[in-house]
Amino acid sequence: MVNQTQNNQTNSNQTEGQKLTEIFSKRAKRAVSELRNDLKENGAMVRFALLRKQIREDKKITTIAFNIAKEYNIESIDKRIGYESDWLLENIEIARKTMKSSKRGFTSVTALQLAVKKALKKESNVGLDKEEQLEEKTQEENNQVKSMGTATVNKEQLTEQIIANRVSLELVENNLDTKEFARLLKENLDVLKSA
Repeated sequence: MVNQTQNNQTNSNQTEGQKLTEIFSKRAKRAVSELRNDLKENGAMVRFALLRKQIREDKKITTIAFNIAKEYNIESIDKRIGYESDWLLENIEIARKTMKSSKRGFTSVTALQLAVKKALKKESNVGLDKEEQLEEKTQEENNQVKSMGTATVNKEQLTEQIIANRVSLELVENNLDTKEFARLLKENLDVLKSA
């Protein structure tokens, strides 16, 4: 009897998993299609970047403040989209080339940015000899802090103050015991020193 209930639950979960897979697959395909359309000459991201560029030139400013955004009816558009569209406009050719060469496409500008960065790095390494490429790779590896959990960050981006702020915030937000944290930190000090 218990076995029958477990089988029904398993089948129900498998069915639910299949339905969710279909939903997320459709979303991903739609996102890829939207990003492809955004990269076209009259795509939304390109048009938005051109508008932002024109506003900055007309107003002789470098950053679009809220009141200026409101004047042009773009205040409700997320700032991140503005920054991404500016990046796309600056890198439109390589972005289009990278998008075209991709088998699956990209679902976000962030993913496209990473792919473009890799493509540009690959192009810059073409003229380097193997020794220089190895030296550059070694330098890159030296700049990486070893992965703790799933996050890997660059040493150059971290300062003691940033780390302390992040840890303090996490401790407060998660109502964690600071004494217990301090004890665990002390135990893991060797790992932190080697990073």
